[in-house]
Amino acid sequence: MTCAEARIAIDARLDGELGPDEGPALEAHLAACADCAREVEDRRAFSASLGGALRRALDGVEAPREERARLVERLAAASRRRAVLPARLAAAAVLAIAAGLVAWALLGGPSAEQLALAEKIRLSRSREVQIERLQDEAQADLAFARESLASLKADDPPALVLNVGVSNLARQLSSGPPPPAPDRGSQIQRVAIATTVNGAAVELVQTGDGRVKVTLPHRTLDAPSMTELQRRHPDVCAKWSIEGNEGKVRVGKEAAVVELPARLDLLFRTGAWDDEVPWDAYRDWMQGRFNPAEMERRMKEMQERWRRAAESATVPVVTVDLEDVMKDVRGIGRQEADEAVKRVEEHMKALERRLKEMRELRGRAKGLRVYAEGVKKPE
Repeated sequence: MTCAEARIAIDARLDGELGPDEGPALEAHLAACADCAREVEDRRAFSASLGGALRRALDGVEAPREERARLVERLAAASRRRAVLPARLAAAAVLAIAAGLVAWALLGGPSAEQLALAEKIRLSRSREVQIERLQDEAQADLAFARESLASLKADDPPALVLNVGVSNLARQLSSGPPPPAPDRGSQIQRVAIATTVNGAAVELVQTGDGRVKVTLPHRTLDAPSMTELQRRHPDVCAKWSIEGNEGKVRVGKEAAVVELPARLDLLFRTGAWDDEVPWDAYRDWMQGRFNPAEMERRMKEMQERWRRAAESATVPVVTVDLEDVMKDVRGIGRQEADEAVKRVEEHMKALERRLKEMRELRGRAKGLRVYAEGVKKPE
């Protein structure tokens, strides 16, 4: 379980929606990851701080003790889940939220449905801002990587890697149409394997445009890339021992690999990524520059820097003004609020998926920047 997946699971646990199979995985991650464990404690501390602040904010309100207690629980329940403010940030912020909630409760008389809707909207807005910030940060790293190409020869292996990495990441970040593929000419190669698996004939062919065709007994599969083939047909690939990436495939005990420029061309055309490609290219680039021992040292150092950079890509903390959200839901009826909650929840599912994807893309962008820094100036 990654940190991004753990944070989603923490949210689900706070909502009482964590599946029975996810609990052990989350606990194992929390035991090994101090950052995520601290996140859980922050959420708990936030809930406790908010409840105390709400009770203090209600001290001067003339109402029976039981009614004040119900109001505290009602307001705290609407805000403690998935809090976007870590408790360690500021008690003043917690008090401001508490005061805003109490004022709204006393003046506008919010229903439970309105409170639930306000919380959902606040969270969705925070996710939208987080996604936007991650995208901006990734774009800045991609701009650096793109500029570093000026110091490299166009046909240097690291330059080809940066071209592919920047182009494919930019495509994923914008969700726009892919850029035109470079004219590689003779570098476009065909990958083909014909072998026997479990006593049956299996043939796999990947053409220069990235498309894959697999011929099995009584069945033929087509996909736009190796990545998509394995995503769409994981059970079939497992049964017939089909694995690999663009231009580097294995069927049973047989393997086929095209040259590095052709592999990079296939990755560019399909928008896929191969974690081994940067290091194959880096090793080629170091040939003749350093002795084998120095090459190995530099390789390990670069890989470790990439790994640390990718893991340091965290989701930024975002606060959303509660009063702005409250203004939007005042006057909404209970039925309308219930319907709005369902719409926001559907939107949230898409936002959570995109946030998880954006954190991974942000990590890869940071890795590409480290890579560019390592090969930017010839040594």
